[in-house]
Amino acid sequence: MVGELQVVCVGLPRTGTRTMAEALTLLGLPCLHQVGDVWNFGEREVLEWMLPQEFTVPAGYAAVTEAKYWRPLLEANLQAMVIMTVRDYDDWFASIARHTDRIHARLEGVAPLRMERAAEVHCSLFGSRWPIKSLWVERAIQHEMAVRWYCWQNARELLAFDCTVGEWAGLPEWLGMDPPDAPFPWLNKCKVDIEEELKIMAEVQGADTDSGPENVA
Repeated sequence: MVGELQVVCVGLPRTGTRTMAEALTLLGLPCLHQVGDVWNFGEREVLEWMLPQEFTVPAGYAAVTEAKYWRPLLEANLQAMVIMTVRDYDDWFASIARHTDRIHARLEGVAPLRMERAAEVHCSLFGSRWPIKSLWVERAIQHEMAVRWYCWQNARELLAFDCTVGEWAGLPEWLGMDPPDAPFPWLNKCKVDIEEELKIMAEVQGADTDSGPENVA
């Protein structure tokens, strides 16, 4: 989808992107979450998203959280405001390392193709299949610097937002909206992790684990 997004959130996984997606949706901007929602599209869509090609946002969304294809999304949506969710790097790495271990433990032997695609995403974003703190934190810092530089060069509005504060913290006003009556949706991390993993397991139980890339064209 080109030219229709109002907000692109370019935060890395485990920086509060799910919370931001919920917050934007509460503000009247239906938001596609980069992983959580895509997993629910079905086997074909998940694999297509994980392949190295430009990500396309389905109709009906006004916003998206996406770290892998953030640059082409911004270039295709010149009017979109840019949000980058940020988090303490030590806390972030501890969270994404735990999450990666849990997801792989549940996919191993059940959906090896998805495991391989997930590993490709990790390599693309962080430079390795498995969490390495020095490397992944370095890549996270480089990602933040690249986003800031891109927005500065192209005169794009950028808001760095820390969801762990647990408050709206000026987000509605920055978007030109009135603050909502609802509290900021800082989602319970443990509960969200469990629900996401259960969704993944339910999705992959019936998947054809022997299907290859030739079936995804």
